[in-house]
Amino acid sequence: MFHAYLFLTAIAAQGSFGEAVAISGREVYVGQPGNAYGPGIVYVFRQNARGAWRAATKLTMPGATNGDGFGSALAIDGNTLFVGSAKADSGRGAVYVFTRETAPAGGWRESGRITATDRNAGDAFGDRSVRRGLEHVVLDDVTLSHEFRVAMLRLCQERLGRGDVDSAERDSVLAWLHGERVPATALRKVGLYTRVARHTARPLLISLSRWVRRAGRSGVVLLLDLERLAVTRRPPAGLRDGHYYSKAAALDVYEVLRQLIDATDEMEGLFVAVLLPPELVTDEGRGLPAYTALQLRVADEVRDRRRPNPYAALTRVGVRLEAVR
Repeated sequence: MFHAYLFLTAIAAQGSFGEAVAISGREVYVGQPGNAYGPGIVYVFRQNARGAWRAATKLTMPGATNGDGFGSALAIDGNTLFVGSAKADSGRGAVYVFTRETAPAGGWRESGRITATDRNAGDAFGDRSVRRGLEHVVLDDVTLSHEFRVAMLRLCQERLGRGDVDSAERDSVLAWLHGERVPATALRKVGLYTRVARHTARPLLISLSRWVRRAGRSGVVLLLDLERLAVTRRPPAGLRDGHYYSKAAALDVYEVLRQLIDATDEMEGLFVAVLLPPELVTDEGRGLPAYTALQLRVADEVRDRRRPNPYAALTRVGVRLEAVR
């Protein structure tokens, strides 16, 4: 077993050197949040080809001040480094995100800052464990559905690589999010107790759009292709391909769309585009006219037949659709 000791007498004398440590390949990150003579520091040590360790660089908090607690917690994932600063913002705490500019030996630049929405003075968010801070940020966000929060927390924990969630548990969460059948025992192991079904899917979709926007993205585009609803009869068993929908199933699809339309105010950052075969626009048996609740929400009885309105709820695309009356 190989042991390496990193100990700098002058630095250690300043206090709290090594309070937080993270390891990635041939690099070791050591936090010193309680520096008696200046702001908190994160030292980056790199091992050379001969096995010797040298201090390669050091990081401080933007706008660093004495006793800021920078380096109280560390976590690294590839080229992303998370540094807790327990005393930032009058003791409310924060986690700073650094990104390596050119892997694997490039410098680090600050690329983000994570805080809790309900911090109070003295909370020390980011202290001791980035994992606990992550739990606080994700699980306490009641604008997201409970199941979504649990799933995202498990995926984030697996990415941190601290052993809280292994690859098999991550795969169970991903399979659950995709609507696949996952054994109940595997779901309970990661804290999930319901399956993704009709009554749970919409809250998950709303949570996803909010999650993506908080991650700095514009939102989510959901494309629903309903072409299969126009297939009225199943071919012989040997020729079947894909899913086939009865009239009752088609009407159920329309009801789901109606629910999405009525929940528009809740779906910030979500754009839903539905591709509907032209024959279903007028088919009274299994098209829009068969489900009045949806037809009344998207019908365009008054329209310019030669100039489509891209902002209308129902937009006819292409010359082919002009034949639809």
